[in-house]
Amino acid sequence: MRFTFKEFTFCFIMGICVGLFFLSCSGHSTKKPSPDKLALLNERVTLYKELFKTVIDKDGFIETTRCDSLIFTGLSNLQANLTAAELESGRWLRRPISYPECYDEGESRSNISRDGLLGVIYFAIENKDLDMLKRLWRYGESNYWVMGKGGWQHSIYTPDHISLLAQAIYKLSNGANDYSIRLAKFPKLTPGEGFEAHLQEIFLLIRDKVYESNILADDIKNQLATLNPENPLMQVMNNDKDKAIDLLLKYWPANRLPTSADWCGSWRIEQAPTGNGLNPCPDENVTHSGGDLLFVARLINE
Repeated sequence: MRFTFKEFTFCFIMGICVGLFFLSCSGHSTKKPSPDKLALLNERVTLYKELFKTVIDKDGFIETTRCDSLIFTGLSNLQANLTAAELESGRWLRRPISYPECYDEGESRSNISRDGLLGVIYFAIENKDLDMLKRLWRYGESNYWVMGKGGWQHSIYTPDHISLLAQAIYKLSNGANDYSIRLAKFPKLTPGEGFEAHLQEIFLLIRDKVYESNILADDIKNQLATLNPENPLMQVMNNDKDKAIDLLLKYWPANRLPTSADWCGSWRIEQAPTGNGLNPCPDENVTHSGGDLLFVARLINE
């Protein structure tokens, strides 16, 4: 059976249209969560926002006794004075300058990490703070992308993080600041669990926010959700907002902040499914910030 050129052209165009249709369906849909579930979640969010005020410091930081304060604050509290941890223009520390410095105190392997700077980038994007991103870029560029001291494997900015920062600057500047490295190809991620999975999802979240399309990342998000089935961050990133809400309502207390009597790890959404962080340790007598719930709830409401 032979086709005329006109018939062949018609079939070719239709094939492309069908292919694009199914491609669009394979990406993130616009599925919205159940209104009833969302209302229940937002009631809890309202309570947690009030209780959150009791666990932040004068600059709005949480977890200041630990060395991950910068990323957790950047994700959870968009009203924080995040620059309290900026030692000089574009040079960041793990927690505010007013506290003992983690590396000097022997509490960390470096005085900043790529992880912490993901919190800075997310915070800047959400607050549309282009200058914060440009300060970070200028510091990195002038210091050969060594972002801090100690633990070079933690404090050196790798090409994928430089590319992400460049694209964030491009996005917030409406294309006025265009660094060619933003077009670099990202390495393929191998899905992890616990804190590794958490950082992978934050990286992917920022990519979603600053690039026009990120369909190729959907497979890794699905794998992360499968490996971490009880983690609401993994579920919302996999576009299952209803399941994410169910998990938040199931695990985070309805009338108070969670404590170490509920689970030991302060930031539940970075704990491995089988790790000790999800087990209670009541003798610690610690009240957690609830910032992880506020962060995931913000993603659900977007």
